[in-house]
Amino acid sequence: MARLRSLPGIFLQAATLHLSPSLATKSNFIGTQSPIINNIHTDTMAKHLSDLSFKRIRVATQQDIDRLYPVLAAYVQNPDLASTVTELVIDPPSWPGRRYAFRHEDQQALTPAQGPDEVAAHKQIEAHARALGLGSEATTSMLQSLSWKFSGQPPPSTDPHSHNPNSDRGFASAASTLLLSLCPNITLLHAHGLEHAPPPLVDFFLRNNYGLLPAGTHLQRLERVHLQAWNPYDNREYDRLEFLDYFRFFGRLPALRTYSADAVVEYQADREVAVPGSSPSITKFTLTNSEVSGDMLGTIIRVPRALEELTLSLGGLSFFEGGMPVVNPKTLGKCLLEHKATLKKLHLDIACMISQRNREEAEEDPYQDEEDDDYVYGKDEYFRLDEQAGNGRPLRSFDLPNTRRYGLTIGSLHDFEALEHLAISVRLMLGPVVRDYHVMSQQRQQGETVIPPFRLVDALPRTLKSLHLYDYVVGECPLADEHVKELKEKMADTFPFLAELSGLDEPLIKNSKYDEGSGYDEENPSELAVLRVHNRGLDWEFT
Repeated sequence: MARLRSLPGIFLQAATLHLSPSLATKSNFIGTQSPIINNIHTDTMAKHLSDLSFKRIRVATQQDIDRLYPVLAAYVQNPDLASTVTELVIDPPSWPGRRYAFRHEDQQALTPAQGPDEVAAHKQIEAHARALGLGSEATTSMLQSLSWKFSGQPPPSTDPHSHNPNSDRGFASAASTLLLSLCPNITLLHAHGLEHAPPPLVDFFLRNNYGLLPAGTHLQRLERVHLQAWNPYDNREYDRLEFLDYFRFFGRLPALRTYSADAVVEYQADREVAVPGSSPSITKFTLTNSEVSGDMLGTIIRVPRALEELTLSLGGLSFFEGGMPVVNPKTLGKCLLEHKATLKKLHLDIACMISQRNREEAEEDPYQDEEDDDYVYGKDEYFRLDEQAGNGRPLRSFDLPNTRRYGLTIGSLHDFEALEHLAISVRLMLGPVVRDYHVMSQQRQQGETVIPPFRLVDALPRTLKSLHLYDYVVGECPLADEHVKELKEKMADTFPFLAELSGLDEPLIKNSKYDEGSGYDEENPSELAVLRVHNRGLDWEFT
């Protein structure tokens, strides 16, 4: 594929020629490439640079990558230009040189002219890269990528899937790193696959999050990180995600409040433990239309020091290996207890993956016989820093004490003193007996009855303002009918603030319809698979 050899300023100025910010929409900005680039004089570049005030920058496609160098040149020469950027999209799996990466048509190769102004800008970019204070390997790699991009040389004929600095993939990592450090007002980061990005980007995230960069911490205004593939390999399938790595990338940033992810799956996770309470700022976690085991969910829930909002909706898509994980209600309940004083909103639409066991995800620590504890738990220097900031609670959920009776339920929520909004499956509150009443009512598991150990009305907090009960169908289970009838009778006296109610008379069915792994049907595609294309709209945006 022919490469577009872009220059600081030259390609950028051509891309905006004759366009004011109000007219330069994504449709006429993306892919604006013209032979007149070679006829543009440097003395007109400054005028057009002043028109480049972006709100959102995307680093995903070949065209995105080809336009990044002139943007960097503009930002190091005029830092005020970078202050308008509030959103950044980074999707390494879509970068060139990655298996299944997004493919583009061949682009016209342009021969750059390297005048004194361009060389000066290049030196400024290099100076900024050195001043970041990354490790020597990451800095060397970044400088090599920048030099390669500026020279316009073709990539060497090596493994296209390697982390070669002399490649568009290597340059994309370097450029993303520089953007993150140059744009002080980023509040929203859309990302996917950062854990598999070339070294400069990963090194920056880790050192920045733990305050180890000599120039200080960047991303001071980052409020939300949303993890979702910009370009899914297959809209019908989940994308893999290393959930716990992102706490190490962003979990300590002072303004970060929301960690959200959509259409992702836990698959052979490289990191399975994280330090409870080590993220002081995150108060909201949202995971939608995904597949994650109960053990991983419990670990994720316990990393924030004080959650205020938790939204989980599991299922809806397919996984190439088939099957689906299970979530044990007791595991989830014990982990939620650590936030009972702060949790205001709880949304649990996970009935399609509820386990029928009444024990934690693991009977015992699977690594207890390993001699190298640091290795099996991934206890590197950053893990040690998290331990210093954590709350001292056990790493694994199965080591948490039993403070109440669970049976096959999530446990009573009566003492969640801050909880105002609750949306939850009746199967979580009363157990799987709701669905399989005639079978399970005759069974006992591990000596404990399958009948819930509390009354539904007594298991809800008086502070509720809204209640949505998923998956309850009148007449399906006599036990559930009995509990719901009692709830209705005592509701007015027990919940004085309750103003919004649903699911007690008419069924409220959402992701539980994807039970038994039926996330995608060729004849009747899941609406979730169709909706995934919305992320493709995250284009470059002018302010």
